[in-house]
Amino acid sequence: MSARSIAKYLGQGRELSEGRTLQSTLEPREDLTMKVRFIGGESGGDGSPRLYVTETEPPRYAAQGWRTDNPDTIEIPHKLLWFTEPGTCISGVRDTGHGTFLLSGESVTDPEALAIMQIPAHETAVLVPIGQEVRPDAPAARR
Repeated sequence: MSARSIAKYLGQGRELSEGRTLQSTLEPREDLTMKVRFIGGESGGDGSPRLYVTETEPPRYAAQGWRTDNPDTIEIPHKLLWFTEPGTCISGVRDTGHGTFLLSGESVTDPEALAIMQIPAHETAVLVPIGQEVRPDAPAARR
């Protein structure tokens, strides 16, 4: 799925930021091959935590963060949410009270994909739905 398709899916009508593309296989759907594109992180493409977007229908965010006691939950810095694409959001974050959020999703478990993403041993990644940002002060949609 292209960046333009993601924007269309979200109704934004604008191109998303450029990034790298890599091949990844996710479990438990072993037959599914998915491309993941880097979109941001505080320390750039070589640091961590980082945020990726999948090129699937529907698209999802692949968030990389620190491991927790639950393999389907990661801890991410508040600032990682700054890298979500315009008009989108990640729902289901739980504030820890010390500058981070807990985020639960489907674990990215393919060892080759995790190696390509260059995830350190103390981190992992989860897939989460891309939500559309809806703000009370946003102008009403035109008909």
